[in-house]
Amino acid sequence: MSETTLPNSGSNGEHVRAEHVEISQGGASTIDATTVNLQQGGVGSIRATDVSVNQGGVGLARTGNLRLEEGASAFAVVADDATIGEGSSVFMLIARQTSGDVQPVLDWRAAAAFGVGLGLVMRLLRRR
Repeated sequence: MSETTLPNSGSNGEHVRAEHVEISQGGASTIDATTVNLQQGGVGSIRATDVSVNQGGVGLARTGNLRLEEGASAFAVVADDATIGEGSSVFMLIARQTSGDVQPVLDWRAAAAFGVGLGLVMRLLRRR
C-alpha cells in the first residue's frame, strides 16, 4: 500500500486502496486504508483504522478512531472511539466510546428498535 492524495479533482466514483489517503475538495466511492484525512470532500464508504473528517461527509465509516471536526457529517458510523466536534452531525452511531458533541439521530438502541419494528411490518405485509 502507498499514500494517495486526491486534490480537488473529479475523483468521485473511485475505489481507493492505500496506507494513507488525503482528500481535499474531492471524493471517492470507497476507501480502504489505514489513515484517512478528508477535508471538504465526500466518500461513500470508508474502512480504516483512523478517520478524520473536516467540513466533509461520509456515508458509512467503519473505523477504530473517528474524528468529525467542524461542519463534518456522517450517515452511519461503526467505531471503537468516536469524537464528534461542535457543528458536526451523525445520523446513526455505534461506538464503544464517544466524546464531544455527540447527538446522533439513532443510537444502537434506537437502531435495534427500528429494525425490529421494520421486520414486524414486513412480516405483516407479506401475509397479505
